[in-house]
Amino acid sequence: ESRWGFGVARESVERKRFSYWTPEGGIWAVRYCYGDFVSLTSHRTFLPQSPLPSRVWVCL
Repeated sequence: ESRWGFGVARESVERKRFSYWTPEGGIWAVRYCYGDFVSLTSHRTFLPQSPLPSRVWVCL
């Protein structure tokens, strides 16, 4: 079973200490784990699994 995550961080995020992956902590992230796609927000949000994503586009 594959597990992965990706995110985008604010420049001000402390990278040398543990930080919660939440927008409030300066990180917007998504993970895939045990068959579920989850938006890592203060309240975990399960995302639709269909269609399966094949690429990610980040527009800043």
